[in-house]
Amino acid sequence: MFWNHHEQPEGTFDWTGRRDLRAFVAAAQRQGLMVWLRVGPYVNAEAAQGGIPSFALSGARSDDAGYLARVDAYFAQIAAQLSGLWAKDGGPVVGIQLENEFADGDPAHIASLRQMCTAHGMVVPYYTVTANSRFDKDTAIPLQGSYTYRGWERGAGTEATSGFVYGTDEWTANTDIGGARYDTLDYPRGFCELGTGSPMRGNDRFLVEPEYVVAHAYDSVGRGANYLGYYMFHGGTQIPGLSGDWPLTYDFQAPLGEFGQARDSYRHYRRLHTFVTTCADELVRTRIARDPGQIMDPSQTRRLRYIGRFDTTGRGFVFVNNTQRNVRLPDRSDLQIRVSTADGTITVPAEPLTMPADRCNVFPVMTDLNGVDLRWATVEPLAKLSGEDVPTWVHWAPDWTNRALAFDSDVTVTSELGTITQTVSGNERIVTLPAGQRTSLLVGRAAAPSARIIVLTETESLGAVVTPLDGRDRLVLSGTAQLTGVRPAVRFAAPAGSGITADIFPAAGLAPATAWQKTGAANPFAGYTRQLAAAPAAPEITALGPGRWRIATSAASIDDVAEARLVLDYRGGEATLIGAGSTITNDLYHGEAWTIDLKNLDEAARADLILEVSAWDDAINGVTPPSGAVPGLPAWTWNPQREAVWH
Repeated sequence: MFWNHHEQPEGTFDWTGRRDLRAFVAAAQRQGLMVWLRVGPYVNAEAAQGGIPSFALSGARSDDAGYLARVDAYFAQIAAQLSGLWAKDGGPVVGIQLENEFADGDPAHIASLRQMCTAHGMVVPYYTVTANSRFDKDTAIPLQGSYTYRGWERGAGTEATSGFVYGTDEWTANTDIGGARYDTLDYPRGFCELGTGSPMRGNDRFLVEPEYVVAHAYDSVGRGANYLGYYMFHGGTQIPGLSGDWPLTYDFQAPLGEFGQARDSYRHYRRLHTFVTTCADELVRTRIARDPGQIMDPSQTRRLRYIGRFDTTGRGFVFVNNTQRNVRLPDRSDLQIRVSTADGTITVPAEPLTMPADRCNVFPVMTDLNGVDLRWATVEPLAKLSGEDVPTWVHWAPDWTNRALAFDSDVTVTSELGTITQTVSGNERIVTLPAGQRTSLLVGRAAAPSARIIVLTETESLGAVVTPLDGRDRLVLSGTAQLTGVRPAVRFAAPAGSGITADIFPAAGLAPATAWQKTGAANPFAGYTRQLAAAPAAPEITALGPGRWRIATSAASIDDVAEARLVLDYRGGEATLIGAGSTITNDLYHGEAWTIDLKNLDEAARADLILEVSAWDDAINGVTPPSGAVPGLPAWTWNPQREAVWH
């Protein structure tokens, strides 16, 4: 919530259009999402005065009577906008974050803000603060922040960062924010700002590599976080005049960019999130088990990085990581971990594996498959489903492992998809899966199976979604198509003119629209395809002079698609998009083509749309200068997206 976006001038509030808070929260509710509202009044976010209007704050953020009176009026407006949408009323708003990085103020101010919230009916189960804030105990829960890329440092930081060694909360706080101001054992572990990238400004540039930011999230789950709050998960655009000394673009190189485009990191995050949500019951029962020889030094390359999460019976997960930004880790040939419980020792896996650099994974240990134990596996858990006949666990096979699953020796394992090999060694039956193939196994101790295990390939797992479909949660393998909504109807999006493929489990009870054609997917999946209409006419891009181009579109080309993506492969220090004479947003060159969505612009802007590209500044650091003529636009791609509704 940016206060200065809504109240300008003093006493005049705007909750319309893109500032429509109630519409945003209602849209989240329609998609089944919960909302954690950062009311501020100070939110930072690289905005002028952290979002506080210039008239509201004459000194420090404190219990100054004049300041609190203005905050109270603002909170009253928020409460009115969200009437009936709080969790206590059946709505989606379950949390409120108070202030942001309140490191030097009076802790009583946090208590005052919470009291003001509750006085206006803004009552939620959870009130939180950033972990580097001063606050009184029992006022709020501190949530952590941690960034792999740090746009406030040259080159986004060149030192080895902390989020790759499964550090303790206290060690991480001492490393990242100058120490913890609370007893870290008094509160549940969670994050309000897991950095997915970072903003850029001036001549400091960098390209976010997805393997590092996603490994950071794996590290957080491994060391016990059950609340993953990201910053930013969807990039945005600052308001002209309200971004301080930062540019208008707030793309952040986030999983979903400024114009909604999905980056590679999005699918990797979704795969992790599918696991932590569908297996939440198992995760929340666990506690941390650390490597007894752990080295809390992000620059160390001597020892395998691993941690466990296990419940009191020894069931849980082992997390392993061989990724570290700004440090090249070697391939490790010693991946074999002993898990000691009251019932004995389990060795994962039976023989050591070699783990390549820049990989992170989680492996199951003693998973209860409806009465049958999966003792360990070198495939990663993805989802848990009720299935058609028996409960189903879905995993995926990292391309570097041996794809082994271990059961008690008396367990019967049969394959309903894929060729498997089985060996018995001592008390373990080890099943090895074929490389590069989807597999489905039935396991049990009697004639009737107790559970199903589906194992996807690594590529398939990045297109996997668990979603409500035709009355139940189902696993959907959608390839490169993007699931863009689930309510009121499931929608898929893909490039115009392409075909959408969907393999769906369980197969019974599916009833798509007639435009979907059934294919011969292998049991136990049902396969469907849907052909999308061809792309509409592309925009016309005309050079106006050095560093300037006009982008002309027709209304038919825009109205006829879900997203009107235009990918601009420009050459220069910075690109600026100007509509009807006003700057819309910009892009700082960082080695990635600029994707914009023309549908995101209003008609007036599209009618007079100009692209400007600046010359290269030799002071720009962190990226390789572009080749070819500068400023230039040697190539661009028209990539409109169409949607297909399931029914």
